[in-house]
Amino acid sequence: MELNQIFKIEDYSKAYSFIQGKNYIIQEIEKNKEGDRQFQIVEQPELPQKDLINQRIAELKILLANEDYKTIKYIQGQLSEEEFAEVKKQCQAWRDEINKLEGGGNE
Repeated sequence: MELNQIFKIEDYSKAYSFIQGKNYIIQEIEKNKEGDRQFQIVEQPELPQKDLINQRIAELKILLANEDYKTIKYIQGQLSEEEFAEVKKQCQAWRDEINKLEGGGNE
């Protein structure tokens, strides 16, 4: 991953890891010709705190949605309890962060 790189939803988690600790954000851009959602790594603009919070919540919700297929695999017996434990732990951490950012409300 690199600055200005365009990628699809399947690589969102990878891009998210890349931007940690950097002054970069992930921005959704126009869909491609096939109608797939696309995202781009860009430099973080100076935004009001409220906008930063809303942006972070949106990022976390995309990360959560991107893990849904693992939950389905677990329900279908294609993912073991041990494999799914880390997914549950990470998703709960993201939900906790969303709740904190939203002022303690439930997701």
